[in-house]
Amino acid sequence: MVKKNIIALYAFTLAMTATGAWADSVNVCVTADTPNTYLSVLNAAREVGIVVIEPNKTQVRANNHYQAGAGSYWNSSLPINITLPSGCSQIFLMSKNTNPNNKQPWQCDTPTIVVEQGKGILITGTAPGAVIPINSINIPDPNAKYTTDSSSCPSGT
Repeated sequence: MVKKNIIALYAFTLAMTATGAWADSVNVCVTADTPNTYLSVLNAAREVGIVVIEPNKTQVRANNHYQAGAGSYWNSSLPINITLPSGCSQIFLMSKNTNPNNKQPWQCDTPTIVVEQGKGILITGTAPGAVIPINSINIPDPNAKYTTDSSSCPSGT
């Protein structure tokens, strides 16, 4: 019976991945400005990006190859500490299978969200087909709330 449930779960996972039904972004709401929000890259073998669309629509577009081959879309490097402003921000964790090039499209990484009681939220991104997270954002607000979203991934070009 256990083997049958594991096979069913695996088939469900493949179906969800094929249809793109997983979340592509996370909406995080904080009640006060949250300094020391840390955006990081966990796998430097790929081009990795994190896009944070803040409540006032300002965008932090951080890339681990900023000013070293990444396109003009990006405006800061990874890793980076930012102050997440109060309100709700939309977060995309993104990657390519390669180092910077304009032929390889960006993909949204599947977010995994860990609520660390009394500490805040840690969101990691895992590239499609991978098992190890390649990027993350740590939001050190113990009162932060989140929802997931299936919005389209930014172009990253």
